Amino acid sequence: MVRATDADWLNQLRNCPTIKKREHFVLPKFKDPAFTIRHFAADVKYQVDGFLEKNRDTVNEQLLEVIHKSKFQFLKEMVGEAANLRGGQRKKTVSCQFRDSLKELIVVLTSTRPHYVRCIKPNDEKERYCFEPKRAIQQLRACGVLETVRISAAGYPSRWSYEDFGKRYRVLYAEGGKMWRTNPKKFADCACQKSIEDDKFALGKTKIFFRTGQVARLERLRQDTLALAALKIQTCWRGFVQRRRYQQLKNNIQIIQAATRAFLAFRRVKYLQMHRAAVCIQANFRGFLCRRSYIQMRTAAVAIQSHFRASLVRQWVNKIRYEQKAIIIQKYCRGWLVRKEQIERKKKITLVQCCVRRWLAKRRLRELRIEAKSVGHLQKLNHGLENKIIELQQKLDRMNGLNSKLKEQCAIGEEKQKVSHAELLIEREQVVSLRSRLAAIEEEHERVTKQRDETSAQNAALEARCNETREELEKAALLHEETLNDMRKDLDNMRKKFDALSEDKSMLEAQRTTELDRLKAAENNLKLMREQLELNASLLDSSSFSRNGSIRSSVNGYDHNNSHLVVFGTEGESLTIGGGGDSKAVSEIQLIFSQQGIINELRESKDRIQRENDRLRDMLESKALVESLDKRKSLAAYEAQKIQELELQNEKLKHDIVRLAREKDQSGAGSMDLAPIIERTMEENDRRREESTGLRALLVSNFERQTASPSISPRPDSGHWSSNGAARSESDTSVNDIDDDLSVDRQIRQLKNQLQMQTRSISDKDQEIDGLHNRIKELLSLAARLSMAPWPHFGHIYMHCVFKRRQALGRFCMLMECDYTVEA
Repeated sequence: MVRATDADWLNQLRNCPTIKKREHFVLPKFKDPAFTIRHFAADVKYQVDGFLEKNRDTVNEQLLEVIHKSKFQFLKEMVGEAANLRGGQRKKTVSCQFRDSLKELIVVLTSTRPHYVRCIKPNDEKERYCFEPKRAIQQLRACGVLETVRISAAGYPSRWSYEDFGKRYRVLYAEGGKMWRTNPKKFADCACQKSIEDDKFALGKTKIFFRTGQVARLERLRQDTLALAALKIQTCWRGFVQRRRYQQLKNNIQIIQAATRAFLAFRRVKYLQMHRAAVCIQANFRGFLCRRSYIQMRTAAVAIQSHFRASLVRQWVNKIRYEQKAIIIQKYCRGWLVRKEQIERKKKITLVQCCVRRWLAKRRLRELRIEAKSVGHLQKLNHGLENKIIELQQKLDRMNGLNSKLKEQCAIGEEKQKVSHAELLIEREQVVSLRSRLAAIEEEHERVTKQRDETSAQNAALEARCNETREELEKAALLHEETLNDMRKDLDNMRKKFDALSEDKSMLEAQRTTELDRLKAAENNLKLMREQLELNASLLDSSSFSRNGSIRSSVNGYDHNNSHLVVFGTEGESLTIGGGGDSKAVSEIQLIFSQQGIINELRESKDRIQRENDRLRDMLESKALVESLDKRKSLAAYEAQKIQELELQNEKLKHDIVRLAREKDQSGAGSMDLAPIIERTMEENDRRREESTGLRALLVSNFERQTASPSISPRPDSGHWSSNGAARSESDTSVNDIDDDLSVDRQIRQLKNQLQMQTRSISDKDQEIDGLHNRIKELLSLAARLSMAPWPHFGHIYMHCVFKRRQALGRFCMLMECDYTVEA
């Protein structure tokens, strides 16, 4: 793939049949440039963008040089091999370096006895001297270390074979002597009773088991015992060394004295000894030279004579051997030729006799038929009977001779029979041993039949449970339909409420626009009235107010054409002023009444503006309510989608139940086991029901929370009014709560699926056990049939059956996780 792209590489992975069948390799359902690897802790998703380029990338030489010049020794050791390579060998890609390091690791693992090491990351930032306990606990829990430690503490995690235990801890029970060799199991029991409590260990068939911490206690006791023994040995050894040193000094002094005395005596007799030795040496050496020459001559003569005589004897022996072999070959060849010729001659004679006798018998039959019809047949018959009696007498004599010969042969046969009887006795002992083994096989067969009866009872119970679960599934389906109908009704009601609220929102927005226009017009009128009032007040304060005719003519309620002015008092009395009165007083009264009217109009406009403000405040509150309804609209849509999914799942469950019922009716009561399928269906239904009820409760709580939020919100005219950002943050928190709850539900479903997978694996193992039971039954029936077989072939067949039976029992015990020892 020199010119390939990341997409081509992903397509090759997708089209490769061997990789697609791997359970750890998962491709996305949609066209996504990625693939997923299922690790033991979690699923890891790999993006293929730049995958090939990254794997073709090489390590920069400048980076290697910088690391090589570093003062950190560990970095130098890491890149030491890469830095010492030649220039042509440094261009290794990252993938090649990874493959080389992986090969080296595999070579090391294959050459050693590795143990399973769980690598724990101290932190996610890959910092030095930083340890996060929570992260380490999560990894240990994911690896199953905590559960393994808990199981080990609850059981007997430590185990020793009796021989190893005796070799290791024989110092703890010195009273046993050599018991650790002759009877290691009894020695282990006595040593453990002496050193630890009874409930802290257990004896098995071939091993002894200890609880947590007991092996360390035994090691501590062993160390203490060995320390005391070493101390005793040291005291004895030091005493022995000092005594030996004293004895050596004493012996050395005595040796020096003896040597000195011996040297003085030796110097006196040295000359005599040398003279006597010289004489003796000369005599012995002269005799040795003569004897050596004589022996050499004699051995040479004897060797020549023996070789010559041996050659003569070998020639004579070979001649005799050749003659004997030639005679034997001639004898067997001549005998074979004679026997062959005799056999052929007998065959030919027998064939001729048969033909002649057949011809004579046919002729005799024709004569007898003719004589039977004649008158003298009876006379000839009597004469023939006499001849026959004579022949029978002769035949009886011959038979007596044959009888004597047969008696001799019978004696020889009795001797052979005795030999065969001894062989039969040996075979009878074998038959007895085989019958005892057959009895053991029959006992095993009875045990297997009992287990089969128990399994049949369990199947009947499962059949009843299947029927019960079918009824419960039907009830659950009905209940599920009722809950779905209720949820549909609630959804319809919420939709109707939402439609009504949306209509109210549109009406309120229209009213708001009209009221805003009216409010603007009222504010303009109020502004104009305020300006007019200020102008009138300035006019009242001025001195030329009485002489200004234009202002008096502009006052409301005064008519120059009318000579009377009607004034209403506070108590409803009317006062009529004629036109001929004082003009100054009339103008002042008219001005006062006009100002009073203006004040009344201002009060009415103030009340109207107050009412408008109250209505606008209500409109703002209704707007906030509509915004909350908009938020709930998305939740209602999500709920509707969830209800549709639940309806589809309910329909699927109904179809599955109907299909299973049809298959059950078609296949019969015993051909199909619906218990695991119905249990899985019930668990799926319960899970869906719990999910729907939890989702419904979550939506109801969010709805109540959002409906309660507008009532406690502050007024628009206060300084604490929450903006759109606050509402958005509240909706985000509610959505985050929903996501958290859904993720928890997803994790629960994953755990339930894992439990279902374990249940299925257990059922598969049960099926394998049933198959082994059937195999054992077949072997037992085969052994029963072979018990009636002939003896020459029965031994081989029986040993083959015993081997097959032991092999099947071994597989059965491996499945049941128990120890099985096959006797030799």
